[in-house]
Amino acid sequence: MNIENILAPYGAIPTEIQYEWLNRKTAFIHLTVNTFTGKEWGDGTESPSIFNPEKLDARKWISTLKEAGFTTAILTAKHHDGFCLWPSKYTKHSIKNSPYKNGKGDIVREFTNACKEFGLQAGIYLSPWDRNHPQWATPVYDEYYMNQLTELLTEYGEIYEIWWDGAGSDKANYKWEEWVKIVRKYQPKCAIFGPTQTAHLNDIRWVGNERGKAAKDCFATLDIEVLKSEDRYEMVKGLNAGTPNGKRFIPAEADVSIRPGWFYHPEQDEMVKTPEDLVDYWFTSVGKNSGILLNIPPTPEGLFHEIDCKNLLTWNEYIKDIFKTNLAENAEVSGNSISAEYSAENLLNENDTYFVSDDKSAEITFNFKKPITFNCFKMGEEIRLGQRVREFAVEYLENGEFKPIITGQSIGFCRAEYFDDVTTTAVRLKIAKAEMNPILKHFGLYVMNKNYFPKPKPEYYQKELTKLPTAKITKVEDGFEVDFGGIYTFSRFVFVSDGVPKYEIQAFDGQEYVSVYKGENPSTVEVCFFKPVDYAYKVKLALYDCEIGDDRSISVMYE
Repeated sequence: MNIENILAPYGAIPTEIQYEWLNRKTAFIHLTVNTFTGKEWGDGTESPSIFNPEKLDARKWISTLKEAGFTTAILTAKHHDGFCLWPSKYTKHSIKNSPYKNGKGDIVREFTNACKEFGLQAGIYLSPWDRNHPQWATPVYDEYYMNQLTELLTEYGEIYEIWWDGAGSDKANYKWEEWVKIVRKYQPKCAIFGPTQTAHLNDIRWVGNERGKAAKDCFATLDIEVLKSEDRYEMVKGLNAGTPNGKRFIPAEADVSIRPGWFYHPEQDEMVKTPEDLVDYWFTSVGKNSGILLNIPPTPEGLFHEIDCKNLLTWNEYIKDIFKTNLAENAEVSGNSISAEYSAENLLNENDTYFVSDDKSAEITFNFKKPITFNCFKMGEEIRLGQRVREFAVEYLENGEFKPIITGQSIGFCRAEYFDDVTTTAVRLKIAKAEMNPILKHFGLYVMNKNYFPKPKPEYYQKELTKLPTAKITKVEDGFEVDFGGIYTFSRFVFVSDGVPKYEIQAFDGQEYVSVYKGENPSTVEVCFFKPVDYAYKVKLALYDCEIGDDRSISVMYE
């Protein structure tokens, strides 16, 4: 095969918007009436009169994010409650009828102006689900939504990402194609994040959980047919891992909050992700070929909490420290390149060069004059020419034999791992399988300070979630609902049955309750084990053919 064919793009490749997006580090800012009610989801009945973040300073938000290394920030201009952070001319349910700045405020304006001042890209979250609008999910609402979308995309400067949450909208028949046309017309550089219903239109896909964790091997390509599965587990698995040789290039965005909740709750001040947690998040998102989307919720005063700010800044310093010195630069490098122009030495250059293998496999060896010790690597393909690698190993030399440190199937834009210390005089990157001659952009070996490794969590993070300070158990029409106040993984539900003939455990997936366990004729103390649920902030015990009662002993656990 001639070199022109080898260098031709293989399979689905990123558009200019997607390639630029891959280089971003994005912050989420969740602010609405929920900040004042303590809820995660408002129901649309909240009065604008409760919204008054008196000390809000968007410049402080964005300057902090800039110092913490973020390139982009997304603001919840309208969450599910329908309250608008800008004085939209299409609704009274907005900031113009709040006490904030005597009804003259415009937080979207303050946010986008601050982004422009500090050189960050501005993004907008505009919830399709609107629990305040009386004609939601009708053609009238579609028109309303498109009017608001046009307002935001034409009156606030450049917008670099629009975020369409799928929550509550699974049964709505929106005019998605028309919405996309509005985005493309007014903001041609804007990346579109959307739910599974818009997978054929999206630039970016959801990673399948709200824990910021991509699959061990995450592909930026996807066959959207996998999202049509009626088995939710298989659908989420498809989002999380992507599809090798998928027909569309739709990279994953790994969203997570720095706190258990998406909105600020004072009782979570001791539960903020540590800098070490955030380092691990970097490796489970960027390091797994996905994008960062980290939420930092303002307090009712309108400020980022000092703990959040401190941890963000320390995290950024940790990441810079980890990757400041590439030990591989001191190596003698060899590999089966197609020509001298595309040699393995290009992997150590900062300029726009790359290594091209002479075959659909590759062995690149880094030999050192004296032993080195490292515990981290980072590498990437030239993703503009396609995600080609399907099987790789990073190996080290011990007693004359190469032994694996990490094996995998996906590299993509970035693959990075940390592990226990390895001391050796040679490292080999072995690509055993690729769809086309591998083309690699960079490779590095690094030393990660052991103090940056994640620390063990308090016992309740792994054990009894109903003992969380934010957890609330509420009687509902058909049983009892447990709201954790944030996303936690759980796999065991324990309750006192007290005459219940039939029951069901249901997890809330962001749109509706989904059954995870069913039972009949339970024991006095019923213990239910099931596959770990990692997507829900609340769970329900539905009771059938019996009196619900006013109280019931319930424990939700993770084991």
